[in-house]
Amino acid sequence: MYAYGEHDHRTHAVEAGDHVDIGDESFVVVYTPGHAGDHVSFVSETTLFSGDVVVHDDGAFDYGSFGRTDRPGQSRERLVQSIEDLLERMPDGVEHMYSGHGEEFHGDVRDVVETSLSRAQKREPKYPDEQ
Repeated sequence: MYAYGEHDHRTHAVEAGDHVDIGDESFVVVYTPGHAGDHVSFVSETTLFSGDVVVHDDGAFDYGSFGRTDRPGQSRERLVQSIEDLLERMPDGVEHMYSGHGEEFHGDVRDVVETSLSRAQKREPKYPDEQ
Protein backbone atom coordinates (compact mmCIF):
# COMPACT_ATOMS: atom_id res chain seq x y z
CA MET A 1 0.00 0.00 0.00
CA TYR A 2 1.31 3.40 -0.89
CA ALA A 3 1.04 5.80 2.01
CA TYR A 4 3.13 8.82 1.22
CA GLY A 5 2.80 9.38 -2.53
CA GLU A 6 -0.02 11.32 -4.18
CA HIS A 7 -2.87 9.13 -5.42
CA ASP A 8 -6.34 9.89 -6.81
CA HIS A 9 -8.04 7.72 -4.18
CA ARG A 10 -6.05 8.96 -1.19
CA THR A 11 -8.30 10.86 1.19
CA HIS A 12 -5.82 11.54 4.01
CA ALA A 13 -2.30 10.71 5.15
CA VAL A 14 -1.54 7.79 7.44
CA GLU A 15 1.60 7.37 9.48
CA ALA A 16 3.28 4.50 11.29
CA GLY A 17 1.43 3.70 14.50
CA ASP A 18 -1.90 5.17 13.36
CA HIS A 19 -5.02 3.07 13.74
CA VAL A 20 -7.28 2.56 10.74
CA ASP A 21 -10.67 0.86 10.83
CA ILE A 22 -11.26 -1.56 7.97
CA GLY A 23 -14.59 -3.32 8.19
CA ASP A 24 -15.14 -4.36 11.80
CA GLU A 25 -11.45 -4.45 12.72
CA SER A 26 -8.94 -1.87 13.88
CA PHE A 27 -5.55 -2.07 12.14
CA VAL A 28 -2.19 -0.59 13.10
CA VAL A 29 -0.22 1.07 10.31
CA VAL A 30 3.32 -0.33 10.01
CA TYR A 31 5.79 1.52 7.78
CA THR A 32 7.33 -1.18 5.52
CA PRO A 33 9.64 0.32 2.87
CA GLY A 34 12.30 -1.60 0.96
CA HIS A 35 10.41 -2.68 -2.13
CA ALA A 36 9.26 0.95 -2.40
CA GLY A 37 9.97 3.90 -0.16
CA ASP A 38 6.38 4.69 0.72
CA HIS A 39 4.85 1.29 1.51
CA VAL A 40 2.87 0.48 4.64
CA SER A 41 1.18 -2.66 5.93
CA PHE A 42 -1.93 -2.92 8.08
CA VAL A 43 -2.13 -5.47 10.91
CA SER A 44 -5.00 -6.34 13.27
CA GLU A 45 -5.54 -9.12 15.80
CA THR A 46 -6.49 -11.53 12.98
CA THR A 47 -5.52 -10.03 9.62
CA LEU A 48 -2.49 -8.67 7.74
CA PHE A 49 -2.63 -6.51 4.63
CA SER A 50 1.04 -6.75 3.66
CA GLY A 51 1.21 -4.95 0.34
CA ASP A 52 4.41 -6.04 -1.40
CA VAL A 53 6.74 -6.40 1.60
CA VAL A 54 5.62 -9.99 2.31
CA VAL A 55 3.85 -12.23 -0.18
CA HIS A 56 2.50 -15.73 0.42
CA ASP A 57 3.21 -17.04 -3.08
CA ASP A 58 4.56 -15.52 -6.26
CA GLY A 59 6.71 -16.49 -9.23
CA ALA A 60 9.80 -16.91 -7.05
CA PHE A 61 8.49 -18.87 -4.03
CA ASP A 62 5.34 -20.87 -3.30
CA TYR A 63 5.37 -20.10 0.43
CA GLY A 64 6.85 -17.06 2.10
CA SER A 65 8.16 -14.55 -0.40
CA PHE A 66 8.93 -10.83 -0.37
CA GLY A 67 9.02 -7.81 -2.66
CA ARG A 68 11.90 -7.62 -5.09
CA THR A 69 14.75 -5.24 -4.27
CA ASP A 70 16.94 -5.25 -7.39
CA ARG A 71 15.68 -2.05 -9.00
CA PRO A 72 16.77 1.56 -8.39
CA GLY A 73 15.39 3.00 -5.17
CA GLN A 74 14.81 -0.43 -3.61
CA SER A 75 16.79 -1.79 -0.66
CA ARG A 76 17.08 -5.37 0.58
CA GLU A 77 18.49 -4.14 3.90
CA ARG A 78 15.51 -1.84 4.46
CA LEU A 79 13.08 -4.56 3.38
CA VAL A 80 14.59 -6.96 5.94
CA GLN A 81 14.17 -4.28 8.64
CA SER A 82 10.56 -3.75 7.53
CA ILE A 83 9.75 -7.46 7.84
CA GLU A 84 11.35 -7.48 11.31
CA ASP A 85 9.27 -4.42 12.27
CA LEU A 86 6.15 -6.13 10.97
CA LEU A 87 6.85 -9.23 13.06
CA GLU A 88 7.28 -7.07 16.17
CA ARG A 89 3.87 -5.45 15.63
CA MET A 90 2.01 -8.61 14.57
CA PRO A 91 0.09 -10.61 17.20
CA ASP A 92 0.52 -14.39 17.22
CA GLY A 93 -3.13 -14.99 16.29
CA VAL A 94 -3.04 -13.46 12.80
CA GLU A 95 -4.57 -16.00 10.45
CA HIS A 96 -5.50 -14.05 7.29
CA MET A 97 -3.02 -12.41 4.90
CA TYR A 98 -3.77 -10.34 1.83
CA SER A 99 -0.78 -9.15 -0.17
CA GLY A 100 -0.17 -7.14 -3.32
CA HIS A 101 0.58 -10.27 -5.35
CA GLY A 102 -0.31 -13.95 -5.28
CA GLU A 103 -3.14 -15.65 -3.48
CA GLU A 104 -4.65 -14.74 -0.15
CA PHE A 105 -3.51 -16.94 2.71
CA HIS A 106 -5.40 -18.36 5.69
CA GLY A 107 -3.46 -20.13 8.42
CA ASP A 108 -0.30 -19.39 10.39
CA VAL A 109 0.57 -15.97 8.95
CA ARG A 110 3.49 -15.53 11.37
CA ASP A 111 5.16 -18.60 9.81
CA VAL A 112 4.74 -17.15 6.31
CA VAL A 113 6.28 -13.83 7.42
CA GLU A 114 9.15 -15.56 9.26
CA THR A 115 9.85 -17.68 6.15
CA SER A 116 9.89 -14.50 4.05
CA LEU A 117 12.32 -12.90 6.49
CA SER A 118 14.64 -15.90 6.41
CA ARG A 119 14.73 -15.85 2.61
CA ALA A 120 15.26 -12.08 2.44
CA GLN A 121 18.09 -12.22 5.01
CA LYS A 122 20.08 -14.58 2.80
CA ARG A 123 20.66 -11.64 0.45
CA GLU A 124 20.45 -14.03 -2.50
CA PRO A 125 18.73 -12.75 -5.66
CA LYS A 126 15.00 -13.35 -5.61
CA TYR A 127 14.96 -13.75 -9.38
CA PRO A 128 17.84 -15.05 -11.52
CA ASP A 129 18.07 -11.70 -13.34
CA GLU A 130 18.72 -9.70 -10.13
CA GLN A 131 22.14 -8.11 -10.01
